[in-house]
This record gives sequence, structure tokens and C-alpha cells, in this order.
Amino acid sequence: MGELTANQLAGRDTTSCTLTNWVKLCYTNPGWRERLVSEVDAKLQGRAMAWDDVQVLSQCNAAFNEVIRMYPPVGIDFRMVRVAATRAPQRSRTGRFQTCVHL
Repeated sequence: MGELTANQLAGRDTTSCTLTNWVKLCYTNPGWRERLVSEVDAKLQGRAMAWDDVQVLSQCNAAFNEVIRMYPPVGIDFRMVRVAATRAPQRSRTGRFQTCVHL
């Protein structure tokens, strides 16, 4: 039960961080905001959004990908080394900062 609660809270936090940063970037970049609004208006034509529309909104997808690149919701990614390398012995744990990966 504790793991389920932790996963629910982690999902909520990562989603809220991503959406908060997306809104912040839309607010601070009015040109992009207008492009996104125009794309949504053109593709949806006044109807409610459906799950299949996510793939059609290419500018919105690009904006979300950029937000995740600039402000990753998970700061550190830990991995287990499966094959012995020159600097990391096999079965050791390594971590990397996500912001360093995308710079």
C-alpha cells in the first residue's frame, strides 16, 4: 500500500511540475502561446479534445518536450550497471542529473 501511495504522489508531482513550467513558459513567450492556441483552434475546431488529438497537435507536443528537456520533473536518474565498464564495476549503481544530459 505504501508503494502505491508513493507512486501516486510521484505521478502527481511530476505532472504538476511539468504543467506548471509549461504554463510559465507560455506566459513568458507570448509568440509561442499564440502559435499553440492557433494550432488547437485549427485542429479541434471548437470541439472537446479527445485522446487521439494528442498526436495531431505537433506544436503542443514540441512545447511539452521542450519543457521536459529544460525542466525535467525528475532531477536524478539512478541506474544499475549491467556490464562491467572501465570506470564502473558491474552491478554498481550510478546516478546522473537530467539537466546535464540535455545541455
